[in-house]
Amino acid sequence: MKKTTQYLYGISAEEFKDMSYVDALEHKILSGKELLNTLVAVNFNDRDNKRIQDVLSAIKFNKELLLEVEGWAKKS
Repeated sequence: MKKTTQYLYGISAEEFKDMSYVDALEHKILSGKELLNTLVAVNFNDRDNKRIQDVLSAIKFNKELLLEVEGWAKKS
């Protein structure tokens, strides 16, 4: 399955069009966490474990990008 913004964060990519890069990363992280709460609220046997892992990976990736940007900003 293609990993779209909707799939990974439960939101439309349109939501980012007027955001700064940092704001978009923060929004993705928060949206991913909200989606994750929804995904794990499902009965254990019915959970989409692949999607849960994909969302966790996306959250981790965006946190790393955010740390990288913040580290770069401190050096400037």
